[in-house]
Amino acid sequence: MNDTEYRMSSWYAGAKPSVRAEGECTQVAGIATVFDQRSVPLGGFVEVIHRDAFANCDMDGAVCAANHDYTAAGLLGRAGINHDLKVSDAGLEYLCTPAEDNAAWRTYMPLLRDRQIFQSSFAFRVAPGGSQWDEDDDGVIVRTVMSISRLYDTAPVTFPAYTQTTSEARSGAAQLSPAQCYPERLEHARCGLDQALCELRDHNDLHKGAMERRAAYLASIGA
Repeated sequence: MNDTEYRMSSWYAGAKPSVRAEGECTQVAGIATVFDQRSVPLGGFVEVIHRDAFANCDMDGAVCAANHDYTAAGLLGRAGINHDLKVSDAGLEYLCTPAEDNAAWRTYMPLLRDRQIFQSSFAFRVAPGGSQWDEDDDGVIVRTVMSISRLYDTAPVTFPAYTQTTSEARSGAAQLSPAQCYPERLEHARCGLDQALCELRDHNDLHKGAMERRAAYLASIGA
């Protein structure tokens, strides 16, 4: 199973993106994900990214790729070259400065500038044992991602998962969280959700087994 997961910032509430376009827009920047905020429902559960989730994350070579498209049609930058990543109190921030002749930038810059695209996403892998499952007082299943082992990309997208993210196209400095989700990228997202649901089923099986053992014990002592 593909263990790469995709999260789109509009799945989390509260983003108020802004766009600045004085002069020529040369950068795209944004918050790819926020911390300690619940996502919208993700097929039976909600998710929270812990603020320490990136503490041991490998970000080397992570790309900025519109629509998670790693071809020339979507690739805007790469960490260590023209794609800066920073973990802040706000979340995982990114700033990319595409080359002037970058084909993807020529395509996406007008869409970012005009706010037709204004949200962000990121692709990642959870570390082994790096998530925990709980049920709140209202019966909502909550998956908390405690540790992310690998960051693959930050991406400007049309349909994100955490709505607190921001996006912006600027002259010299920008916040970006845009792109369009192609059908094949939705399949990758489905694979990530499948993995999470498998973890949830394992959790429920353990809980069921514990309850059965408790009932057997109580029956054995006549309680």
